[in-house]
Amino acid sequence: MQDSVCKVSAKARTVISSNICNDEAMAANITKRNIINQSSASPISFVSGAEKSMHNPKNASGPSKQGQTQFKPRSKCLVHGNGNHTTEQCKVLKRIATANTATTATTAIKVTPPTITKKNCYKCSANVPWSPDHATTCSRDKVKRFNSPTKAFRSARFSGHHNRSKHSPAAVNLNDQEHSHGSMDIDISSLPTNYDCKKKTSKQNEVKTNHSLYVPITIENIDTFALVDSGASFSSIDITFANKNNININNNVSGSIIFATNDNKSKRLGTTSKALSLIYGDNDDALIHTSHIFEVLPLSFDTDAVIGLDLMPKLNILITNLAVKHPNKKPAVKEEIDDTPEPNNAPYGTNDQQINFMAAVKSDLDQNAQIPKNSFCTVPESIIHLDTEKNKTAYRSPYRIPLKLMPVMRDCVDTWLKDEVIEHAPPSSEWNSPLTLAPKKDLQGNLTGYRPCLDPRLLNSILISNDKQPIPKIDEIFDQLQGSTIFTTLDLRQAFHRFQIYKPDRVKTTFTFQGQQYMFKGCPFGLKHIASRYQRVINSILADVPYALAFVDDIIIFSKSYEEHIIHVQNVIKKLTNVNLILNVDKCHFAQTSVYLLGFCVDAKGSRLDPRKVTNALSWEKPSTGKDIQRFLGSIG
Repeated sequence: MQDSVCKVSAKARTVISSNICNDEAMAANITKRNIINQSSASPISFVSGAEKSMHNPKNASGPSKQGQTQFKPRSKCLVHGNGNHTTEQCKVLKRIATANTATTATTAIKVTPPTITKKNCYKCSANVPWSPDHATTCSRDKVKRFNSPTKAFRSARFSGHHNRSKHSPAAVNLNDQEHSHGSMDIDISSLPTNYDCKKKTSKQNEVKTNHSLYVPITIENIDTFALVDSGASFSSIDITFANKNNININNNVSGSIIFATNDNKSKRLGTTSKALSLIYGDNDDALIHTSHIFEVLPLSFDTDAVIGLDLMPKLNILITNLAVKHPNKKPAVKEEIDDTPEPNNAPYGTNDQQINFMAAVKSDLDQNAQIPKNSFCTVPESIIHLDTEKNKTAYRSPYRIPLKLMPVMRDCVDTWLKDEVIEHAPPSSEWNSPLTLAPKKDLQGNLTGYRPCLDPRLLNSILISNDKQPIPKIDEIFDQLQGSTIFTTLDLRQAFHRFQIYKPDRVKTTFTFQGQQYMFKGCPFGLKHIASRYQRVINSILADVPYALAFVDDIIIFSKSYEEHIIHVQNVIKKLTNVNLILNVDKCHFAQTSVYLLGFCVDAKGSRLDPRKVTNALSWEKPSTGKDIQRFLGSIG
């Protein structure tokens, strides 16, 4: 290196000498104003009259004893910040220092600056002589130059991957640098960063008197103060505090931290590798001992730790007297959410589970649908005998059918003939029961149509009923449903018509329509003992399946799990198919969490009254007089 310096050409020496001479003239001019102060053992430094006043408060104002005028405002250097020299002066002295090094070997030019005493940095308490190099590491100067944030990291929260925060020195954006008029001789990006420079240390028994919420706390047996920040969603400690006290940091983290101001984001530095022990409280008898994992951040100034919302409950730090509404304003009333499932329209599980359920029972439903409509139940007990009193017959003339309803009756009779539910009666029959039309209504009580049926009341009066099969009690059925969570209800197509009438007794069901007499092969609705006989037959079919119950023609299957319910439904459908009982799939409800049954709504919570059955009662006016109350009590018994 020395050889290469010695080989500098004469022209180069001339240029260097010329520049140095010019710089020396400027440097001499600066020296006359007491600006340049350099020590032979330290780098070039500047101390102005203004800075002297900062060190000596007694000379901070007014002219000096030598008659000097009041000091001028501080200059600004893009490298060293606000101080005692400008950027151009810094460049001059930089070139002088470089030239001194380059000409040492050639002894061409040598500049000997004046010797003065060293001055310590007035910005920190480290007792370090001030110099440009120290200015790059001085934390107080660095904070001002890099426009550091306030003490509290307000409303900090985690986010996804973002760029480094503007608070980090590695990502500083100097506005002054953007507007500089020339290139700098010193690379600012290469300046060292040192969080420890002039960092104030916590003092025992120190009392915070500002408006920030600082509380004493012991972290890993180290007494310090922490800022209580209710706007921070997490707690953090200063990276300098962690390094100084040998607290291990886990740098294997990702994501970023968002602060309160817009576009103020910082890449995460890390967390403490373990939960730090904490002691909090000012009463020895009521100290709180806990531990917590902190986020590591370069906190500003003398803040060693920040207590966020995640740590406040552990330390029993509470926020009280929070308002919940504006004065004289009522809070908005939220609509009540009715989470009660709608019966027959509350599928169990997900859509995929419903699809899988129907796929599992599809083959059984297809086999049931193939049962001939002109067939009858194969259970021997399903054959109906119509025993009547001796020497008595039942004959009643046909009712007149309104002309506008005649097509309804005609269609019904044709369907019965097609399905072989009825057949032509023998001539000169002594028996006859009239046909009638029963109105059909929807759940709101509105008329939806008419159902043709036989009026066998005269026949029932002479029938000898010998079947005393009891109908199950509704309460007993509901008791057996307890604990079940999934239900299926099955509806049988023309259930009573599937029971065959004993052939010699069919003539007793004769009816007349449009001059023709017909008699039933399958049992019609309305016969006196058909309900008991039907209940007996269904009970025998479902005798070995405790997960299915029948109330006459209403069948319910109940299970405690989705998987077993599939098996239960398959078994019941197969049993009905084996005895030629046809399902009306359109009225069946499969795998429901709530169903209608016998005028009630049934679900996993139990049973409740079907609201459709009390529509009229709900529309009653509220009793307002004593007479109204008497009427109400009389109507409900």
